[in-house]
Amino acid sequence: MRPIKRRYYKVIIEEYCCRCPREVNKMVLSNVIAETFEDMEGVEWFLEERYGKIPRIKKHNLLYDDEEREVGFTYSFWNRDIRDFSTRWWQVDFIFIFKVIEERDPVHRFLHRQKKVNAKVA
Repeated sequence: MRPIKRRYYKVIIEEYCCRCPREVNKMVLSNVIAETFEDMEGVEWFLEERYGKIPRIKKHNLLYDDEEREVGFTYSFWNRDIRDFSTRWWQVDFIFIFKVIEERDPVHRFLHRQKKVNAKVA
């Protein structure tokens, strides 16, 4: 039997912050966000909802098969604390997009599904 291939896109956003743009050498990682999407349209929708206008994503630069190439860009902006709007910081988001291809053995998948069915029956 041939292995089953599952393809999806993974977006990783690393949020860094500092007091002002002149202090970028003092940036601190504040948050990491990881999301998965079935198609490229979902990736583009997610980034547009989060940031508004984004640069065009070059689809031929995505990670394919075993190649270790990352697609990434940065998005910088001033951010504020939503609780009191007093604290401001310069935020730089590093955005990486990967195309993931997973191969699964169909027999293993069938046996895993059978275990779930047998557990429900018992």
